[in-house]
Amino acid sequence: MWGRARNRTTFAVVIAMATAGAVVGGPMRGAGASRAVRAAATEVDPDSPKLICANGATPLHFAGFENFGDGTPLGSSVSGLTLSGWTSGDFASGNYSGKFPAGDFSSQQTNFATAATATPSIGLTSPASTVSLLVDVAAGQTVKLKAFDATHKLLATTSAVKSPQGRHMIQFGIATGTPNISSLQLTVPPESFFDLDAVCSDDAAMPQGQLTLKYADGPPGVENYIHGFGFHAGERATVTVDGNLVKTCPTIDTNGHFDCDFPMPVTAKPGSNEIVATDSSGTVATANFFVHTDWTQYGFDAQKTGLNPHENVLSRTAVAKGLTLAWTASVGGNQPSSATLAKGVVYVATAGAAAYAFEANSTETVPPLVGTVPTGLPVFPPPTIDGDHVFVDGSDGHIYAFDSQLDVDPVWSYPGQATASAYNYNRAPATLGHVLYAADSAGGHVLAMNEETGKPYWKITLPLPSKVRVHSAPAIDNVHVYIGSDNGTLFAINRADGTIAWQKSLGTQRLGDPVLSSPTASDGRLFIGDRQGSLYAVKTSDGSPVWTKKLTTAVDQSLAVANGVLYVGLSDPAGTLQARSVLAGKLFWALPTGGPITTKPAIADNVVWLTNADGRLVAVDPNGSGSIVTSVALATSTTPSSPVVDNGAVYVGTEEGQLFKYVPST
Repeated sequence: MWGRARNRTTFAVVIAMATAGAVVGGPMRGAGASRAVRAAATEVDPDSPKLICANGATPLHFAGFENFGDGTPLGSSVSGLTLSGWTSGDFASGNYSGKFPAGDFSSQQTNFATAATATPSIGLTSPASTVSLLVDVAAGQTVKLKAFDATHKLLATTSAVKSPQGRHMIQFGIATGTPNISSLQLTVPPESFFDLDAVCSDDAAMPQGQLTLKYADGPPGVENYIHGFGFHAGERATVTVDGNLVKTCPTIDTNGHFDCDFPMPVTAKPGSNEIVATDSSGTVATANFFVHTDWTQYGFDAQKTGLNPHENVLSRTAVAKGLTLAWTASVGGNQPSSATLAKGVVYVATAGAAAYAFEANSTETVPPLVGTVPTGLPVFPPPTIDGDHVFVDGSDGHIYAFDSQLDVDPVWSYPGQATASAYNYNRAPATLGHVLYAADSAGGHVLAMNEETGKPYWKITLPLPSKVRVHSAPAIDNVHVYIGSDNGTLFAINRADGTIAWQKSLGTQRLGDPVLSSPTASDGRLFIGDRQGSLYAVKTSDGSPVWTKKLTTAVDQSLAVANGVLYVGLSDPAGTLQARSVLAGKLFWALPTGGPITTKPAIADNVVWLTNADGRLVAVDPNGSGSIVTSVALATSTTPSSPVVDNGAVYVGTEEGQLFKYVPST
């Protein structure tokens, strides 16, 4: 498949296949084999090996294996073909009999058909006169192709072709000049890695036209890239997503190929979305893009804005109809942290010294458990996810990296100083550019770490008085790491080398009266509150003050920001949510929500979400003077976790040890 082999040379054997009996890969043998066939070897772009899939200007029919999951018995799964002795695999996961080292190939399009026997065969529903196969074979191994008619009479066979050293793709082709090819058989070295990427033929029962996507999944609005082949030369293809036109692509080349970038609509809903390309002659090909957004860290992003900009299901209109409990997960009777999500899995850590992972998209009332790991001591901050790693900051002072399935043994751990402080729930690691940033509360350290090994790129000890700790989570932009300390000092640390760029005293803090609010970065400003009831905005460049507001109650919770508005949750008895201008701190409105606000707000699809100490999940319309759209009682909980809004659902945990998933009522 296209784009997989970025670290290999690709080898293609190409020949014009108009002559009866022409064979790619070596001299023909068997019936009608009266003369040798000329063959040529040509290197092609390893990111886009173009299978010759046209007879002049007429496209042939094409079958690829991108859309089959790992281990799928292929059988008659491809229209026009009957595949015997094949199964499917995926380079991305390494699920292909372990015959080739995982990681040697990389791209978004990673599925293929792999030989399950030494002589896998391909039957054609309609007899063909020309066939072409694109295959991968381990370096130094040989493979050959045979073609048979309907009576299983041998029509042609190639000589065994030995793959040169390195990573290579080989194209085989056979043309007989008359539609008499009914089946194909490949001879594969025993116990050798081999896979079939694609089949091209004039078998009329096969699909005509094929698409591959640069990205097979991602959030709505992402820019994608499509490669089409098997189309009519000189025409133009239109691309639709779920029936809506998104792009008219450049002219199709003489081999029936076209390349085209296009945007996924911002309105594309979570789940599978069909992409269709059609040329002027009516050749149609489809591909599927799975829309999902990952909420991978506390506050959604490294800046800790709390804003999910991709949510398009939980609008004010949808939320006003109410929320329905989709499922309930138990985490051992211990209060879970805020949730994080990636690749259809939701993660939480708990005060019960464990972390859990559940199937987020489960339709069961109790979602299947993906995995759980002990953490030694209670864990209050939510897990942080990047790639295939899940990072947990334990109250034993250690930072742990687990795989995405939460196997018991960590991938690595990094030691810190233990602390049993009840204020640890804010101190989640952050990730940006595949670098993990974390704070050691008791030691006053801030670290930038290699996510694969856990080794620090740099480690700095903040210049703090004895016994002063760090309980807030770091916020990160392209230049700095920002973090607040218990004595009211805000630090900006250079991401490049861990040196302090600037530090700013926010006010006088009492020892043991920590800054719980984590900084939030947006539009060149940094926002943070303290337990003395002050709200600060400073410039990210040098820490100089922009504005300060004195409030009537402590600002314990981290802030959220979207569209030039700062949302501040207060722990006063009324549970006041304030909306303020990021430019000058001007108060737009203040809305009582029913009880002290205990967590960082979340913002998605122009709705602000929060939980308060009377155990309610509250959705607020931020327009006008602010109003409550809906409110849901969360059992008897008095300290629910910060809500996470993602892929049309809201996730929130309770101190009774439950994680709830809510979806819009229908």
